[in-house]
Order: sequence, then structure tokens, then C-alpha cells
Amino acid sequence: MTGTETQIVRIVAERRRTDAPTIARVMGVTLEYVKPKIQMLVKSGYLLEVEEGIYNIKVRGSKALLPFAHRGAPRAVCVANYP
Repeated sequence: MTGTETQIVRIVAERRRTDAPTIARVMGVTLEYVKPKIQMLVKSGYLLEVEEGIYNIKVRGSKALLPFAHRGAPRAVCVANYP
């Protein structure tokens, strides 16, 4: 997935059921830009159109976001041992 497609999937995951105008508004892009990308994500199995124009995330979409999931606070690393 491209960065834009990942962003769309993340927005849908965060908002659960959402529509294309909301996705476009959150991204700061036009509806004409985002609609074909959403349709491609539906065809690829990342999103599900639950009603006409309303989208939800599928398991494949959730799995695609796993590498970006926050896995807790970073640990402090000791880089030098000063007396």
C-alpha cells in the first residue's frame, strides 16, 4: 500500500464506519482524489463498503496497520557509562 492508502485505512480504522467525504476532509484532499483510492482498497480487501458510501475496515486492513501500531513507550538505552 502507498502512504496515502495507509492513511485512508488508518482513518477508517480510527473512526469505524465512515464515508468518503469525511476521509477527504480529514486528509485535506478533494473527494475526487480519495474516491478511486477507496474503491481500490475495497477491491483489494482492505475496506468493506457496509452501506452505499459507508466504509469499515476489514481484517486485512487491520493487519496492514500492525507494523505502524504503537507497541509501548521506547526503552531508555544506556549509550555510555560515565563515572
